[in-house]
Amino acid sequence: MPSTDDFDDVAAIENEVMQYRNTAEERLEQVNSGIPFSSDDEEKGITPIETAVEFVTNVVQEMDGKADKFTVYVVWYAYVLGGWKAMASTTKADGRYFEVTYNKEADEFYVDTYVKIQNTKFTNTSEEDTE
Repeated sequence: MPSTDDFDDVAAIENEVMQYRNTAEERLEQVNSGIPFSSDDEEKGITPIETAVEFVTNVVQEMDGKADKFTVYVVWYAYVLGGWKAMASTTKADGRYFEVTYNKEADEFYVDTYVKIQNTKFTNTSEEDTE
């Protein structure tokens, strides 16, 4: 038969789990609240990811000179030095990759376009002693 100490241990563990869960939820809320790049844009409902998709769409249409159907997707996003950076690609089979940067200090956006030329594989192998 379990003792009252066993129930006290379970209660203490449950309390720790709840404290951890609350802390994690608060931290997630803090992180999510830092994503918009300005309060004005937040009020308009604009997010950096939506902005990156819009800029990449415009760049692709301008570069290609035609209105093909394609989808832009963001593969990485980070809040960096008061601004943000997003890496994006498209469903087009052209190998292009885009880096969208927002410089908050200058209130400027930059879109860099890259093309994958080569993929080289390297392995972590060690030479075995043959003696």
